[in-house]
Amino acid sequence: MRRATRSWPLVWAYRPLLDWALAHRVLTLGLALLVLAGALALTPRIGKEFMPPLNEGDLMFMPITDPATDPAPINMTETVVHLKPESQWRAGMTRERIIGELDAAATMPGVSNIWTQPIINRINMLTTARVPASTAHRRVQLHGDDEAGTHHFPFGPRGSTVSVTG
Repeated sequence: MRRATRSWPLVWAYRPLLDWALAHRVLTLGLALLVLAGALALTPRIGKEFMPPLNEGDLMFMPITDPATDPAPINMTETVVHLKPESQWRAGMTRERIIGELDAAATMPGVSNIWTQPIINRINMLTTARVPASTAHRRVQLHGDDEAGTHHFPFGPRGSTVSVTG
């Protein structure tokens, strides 16, 4: 039998592991089942972000018109807001309060404001190949003359969005 010149280090490392696994079959199968159970336990989390939210130090503001008008108008803008270091913020100021104050100042009728971070926005756009609003907080606005009529929305406002995750 001819000895393979390139693979002998792999065989040298693999042979003792194989001998041990064959000598301890019950333990080997138990470890394999434990690893499988761990993988199955993590399965429901697949599809969610594995990276924790990071504070990039900047914000991205994207006003988007309501879908009834136009989901991506020509004049859709993306504005990057460079934040000062936290040491220079007013006392008691948080990132969420800054977004709240900016959102209140920039609110316009018929426009949904999206506040995100530039890098995660680009990642979301590349991975979803959709308008960034698809990864923003979801909101349903129903317009009508009578409040009772909006509760008979064809799909039901809650029913049409309850299965949306993210």
